[in-house]
Order: sequence, then C-alpha cells, then structure tokens
Amino acid sequence: MTQRQLAERLHLSDKAVSKWERGLSLPDIAVLEPLADALGVTVTELLRGEALAPETRLDLREVNTLVADSLKLANGRPEQERAAHKKYLLWWAAMTAVICAEFFVLYLLSGRPEHFVLTSLEQGGSMAMALLGCGLAIALAMTEETLPAYYDEYAVRGYNNGFFRIQLMGVRISNRNWRAIKQSGFWSMMAWSLVFPGADYALAAFVPAYGGGVRWAVNLFGTLAAVFVPMMLAACLAGGAGQDSRTK
Repeated sequence: MTQRQLAERLHLSDKAVSKWERGLSLPDIAVLEPLADALGVTVTELLRGEALAPETRLDLREVNTLVADSLKLANGRPEQERAAHKKYLLWWAAMTAVICAEFFVLYLLSGRPEHFVLTSLEQGGSMAMALLGCGLAIALAMTEETLPAYYDEYAVRGYNNGFFRIQLMGVRISNRNWRAIKQSGFWSMMAWSLVFPGADYALAAFVPAYGGGVRWAVNLFGTLAAVFVPMMLAACLAGGAGQDSRTK
C-alpha cells in the first residue's frame, strides 16, 4: 500500500503516515487496532515489531513489559531532547571554564593588565568574539533535536524557533541534516572561542603588520567563517533534503 491508501483506510492524512515512517511521530493509541487490522497483524505483533506464531501466548509479565516499553517509546522524544540538551550544557560549561582560564592567563601576560579588557576591545575584539561564539554555541545547542515535519515536506532554507534564527545560503534544512548542523556548529564555535584569543594575542605580539583594520577583519570574518562554514559543509555532507518514503 502507498501512504495515501493506508491513510484512507484509517481516515487519516497521508502526512500522518509519512511521519510514522520517518520516526517523527507515533500513532495515537486509538489508532493501533485499526492500523493492525489494515496491515493484517495483531496489535501485539504491531507493538512487538515482529510476527508471532498462531499458537504463541504471552504471560502477564510479558504483556506488562510490552505495554510499558511502548509507552516509553511514545513519550521518548522529550526525554531524548532533555538528555541531548544536558550533554550539550555539560560540554559548554567545561569549554567555557577553559576559555575563562585562557583569558586569565592572557590577562597576566598582557603588558597592561589593568586595561586588558579595554585593550582587547580596541585592538580587535577577540574577547568579544569569543563571548559571541560561546553565546551562539549554547543558543544552537538548546534548539530542538528533531525538526517539525514541514521541514521535510517543503524546501526550508533557514531555521527559526523564536529566539534563534539561522540561514544557510543554498542549503535546505531537514531532519536528514539538522543534527549534523547542530553538532558541527556547536563544536566549531566553541573551538574558535577557545583557540582564537590565544592566537590573536600571539599574532599581535610577534607580527607587526597584524593590527588595526587587519586585526578587526580577521576577528570579524574569522568568527563568521567559524559559525557558518562548518555548518554548511556538514549539511551538504549529510544531505540537503529528505525523500518521501512508501509504505510497502
């Protein structure tokens, strides 16, 4: 059956069936019995994901386990989202602590430590760019792990969830590449925030031509490149568009 044929038998939209196949949602509990009938299996077989011999009988413990596991699966996405966010937060906190330690060392090494912050802002803004990178990294990390279904159904070129917006030129964003975009963006921003302040300090100290407009240009365009280039590459490697599947 096609998605449309199955959806018509269940009096649902073919988009709902498409979401089930792509793992974006699960059937409502009220749909399980008619869905099993339409597919020619029992509800137990549907929940277990395997065919059972006609004489097979399940004891009460097995039934309870099956139902409990099914309920966990149905409610698993919020737990997965929280676990992913917690992991990002822990990495972000650890990396931010290292970056703060780096700035403290640079503060001690600077010739005029009492004017370190002002000097950093005046001569290129490496501190400001590092803070910007940290802020963008945590904002990206806190976005959803799974995008709404319309990202897979239409050619969406940007992401917007209210507080965080991003546009990747020429790249279609979907669930096929979104996690790769998140991971590459997060780590590239944190790596830039960690590596660049020290590199900026060394270049300013040992390269006479590195100063003024050159330093600001490196800071600005380097930060933009660290933000967007890795995400665009990750999106292209992961694939820019999902394909509609068919129910067999």
